[in-house]
Amino acid sequence: MIHRVTLTGAVDWASQRHIAARAVGQMRGIRGLTNAIEVRRKVARGVARSAPGVSAVVDDLVVE
Repeated sequence: MIHRVTLTGAVDWASQRHIAARAVGQMRGIRGLTNAIEVRRKVARGVARSAPGVSAVVDDLVVE
């Protein structure tokens, strides 16, 4: 089954946004990804390793 995913939410760091998109994009069946996660702070990359407060919508199913 092919899925189109939209990531939404807000994170403190750009690296968190990137990590979330990479993790979800590597899941089996994901063929399209829209990363609409908002970054609240604009600082150097690589500082944070998690993405709290992020949710994903997979074919109208919300995953948090």
